[in-house]
Amino acid sequence: MVSEDAIMNRLDRIERAVGEVRKQLADSSMSEEDYAALLAYREEKKAGKLHSHKDVKKTLGF
Repeated sequence: MVSEDAIMNRLDRIERAVGEVRKQLADSSMSEEDYAALLAYREEKKAGKLHSHKDVKKTLGF
């Protein structure tokens, strides 16, 4: 049988872990502005308007 103290200790660890996950999700979630930029990028890519980094380097003489 598991003691009450062991259960409480495990619960405390789980709560800390969930709090850490929440903080990471908040830090990594996308803002509306970021999402709009992503959609714009996808449209430009689909339309063939993007240039590869190799082409840019050639153009700039690198």
